[in-house]
Amino acid sequence: AYHAITARIAGSSGGIQTFLQVGIHPALQAELKKLKTELEGHKKKFDETLKAVMLDVDSYGGYPLAGKEIADAIKSFTKPVVALIRQSGVSAAYWAVSSADVIFASPLSDVGGIGVTMSYLENAGFNTKEGYAYQQLSTGKYKDAGNPDKPLTSEERALFMRDLNTIHQAFVQEVAANRKMDVAVVQALADGSTLMGQAALQNRLIDKLGSYPEVEQYIKELIKEGVEYCW
Repeated sequence: AYHAITARIAGSSGGIQTFLQVGIHPALQAELKKLKTELEGHKKKFDETLKAVMLDVDSYGGYPLAGKEIADAIKSFTKPVVALIRQSGVSAAYWAVSSADVIFASPLSDVGGIGVTMSYLENAGFNTKEGYAYQQLSTGKYKDAGNPDKPLTSEERALFMRDLNTIHQAFVQEVAANRKMDVAVVQALADGSTLMGQAALQNRLIDKLGSYPEVEQYIKELIKEGVEYCW
């Protein structure tokens, strides 16, 4: 008897990876090996025909690590990467897209927002008014720091601001490196505000104004042949 198969086949930069549960029938193993070989052939053919990568960006951001990981992944591409910011490419989304080779945006796009926040609504005053009392049951002085049901102490605020400033400086330095700008220039822009497309162009946060037709024409001229999208 053989165990039920649990399999997943996925592409990766190192080729095709296969994850299989033990106990697979030999005939099925042979078929999977054949399939893997065929997929590797398709991937090689796809890599040869892929001439450029277009990123369609429309996001007001998220967590900083995610932004950095996407930016690092973009830098690892061996093909030209052209990004199009639609309504927004802000905060961590801008961090992510800042490593693209060329960035397009509309004159009406929101761009930048280089800053970090973890602001929250504190309920302590309301709870006191309503007769609720916060019972602290935690070990470690700062374990429940930032709990919205208790007042934030000055020491806790200092800890959070220390971390926010660390992330902020990393954000500034990454954008400066990705956009080939002086750190001081990016620092002057890093007040958390966004810039509309024309202002973003003037401040070198993007490279060109335009939308899909302009991006397609740019890529067409870049690769010197017609553009066919692979969604």
